[in-house]
Amino acid sequence: MTDAAGRRWGAVRPRAALRLPRTNRRQCPCRNKPGQADGEQKMDEACQPIFIDVAWKHDFEADPIRLVSQLDNQRYEVRKLEFFRDGRVGYADGHKSTMGTQLGKLPVPPLIEINSDVQFDARIIESTLFNHLWSKHASAPEAQSAVRPVRDIRPRGRIAES
Repeated sequence: MTDAAGRRWGAVRPRAALRLPRTNRRQCPCRNKPGQADGEQKMDEACQPIFIDVAWKHDFEADPIRLVSQLDNQRYEVRKLEFFRDGRVGYADGHKSTMGTQLGKLPVPPLIEINSDVQFDARIIESTLFNHLWSKHASAPEAQSAVRPVRDIRPRGRIAES
C-alpha cells in the first residue's frame, strides 16, 4: 500500500522487509517533561494511541483483506492484526509476529489519505474493540501455538550402536 506520495506503509511488501528499530523513532513530546518524575508523567491527548481498522478490497489470495492496527503518536504501528479471506489471522508487535505479518516501516498516513484510494475503507475504532480482537487472535492459547519456535533437529532417544 502506498500513500499519495508513493511511500509504502502498512502491509509492507515484500514481507521480508525490515522495520525501523524503535530507537530511531521520535519520543512522545509529553513524556519525560522537565520536573516530572517517571511515575508523574502526564499523558496529553496528543500522546494517546490511535486504533484503526482498514478494509482492503482486492482479489489477491495471499494478502489480507482487513488490517487492524494500534498506532503511536507518530502514527507508527505498535501492534497489528491482518485478517485473511480463508479465516487466518496474522499478528505482529515489537517482539513477535506470525504468518509474515510485520509492522509498517513508515508512519501510517491520515485516514483521509488512505480513504482517497478506492480499494481502502479506513476508520478509527475504540481501544476496547482493538484490545478484544488482540486478545482473541494474538493472546489466545491457539494463537500462541501459531508462533513456531525453531525446530530441534537433533535425534531423539538413544542412537543404536553398531
